[in-house]
Amino acid sequence: MKEIYRDAIEILEILRNEDRFYLVVFSNSSRDFLEIKIDLFDNYFDRIYSSISDFGGIKKDPKIFKEFCNRLSVRPRDVVHVGDNYEHDVKPASELGINSFMIDRDLKKSKYDKNMIKSLNELIHILSI
Repeated sequence: MKEIYRDAIEILEILRNEDRFYLVVFSNSSRDFLEIKIDLFDNYFDRIYSSISDFGGIKKDPKIFKEFCNRLSVRPRDVVHVGDNYEHDVKPASELGINSFMIDRDLKKSKYDKNMIKSLNELIHILSI
């Protein structure tokens, strides 16, 4: 299992208490695996989606992000998305008009620096919380 980052818990606590945010997990993992992986955090999220199980594709396809927005009845520009894979998260979401950020805790992928964040704490500043 991947490391649980301290800032993740802190930011989820802050966002959960903000009425203006609807928190959603959107993963390429299958629903069965995702439910095991996210079990400790499911009380922070309003919805949990698997792109494979719930949308029949992977997030690399911008159409999957479009269907995600349609299902939630939101405009892409009203969504803030944080991903850890440029090709499968940030790029396709950005192409649709979603405010998408690449989290790179070690700054190893700095070529994507336009929407790069090193920690979720930076997201709090971006969202003006």
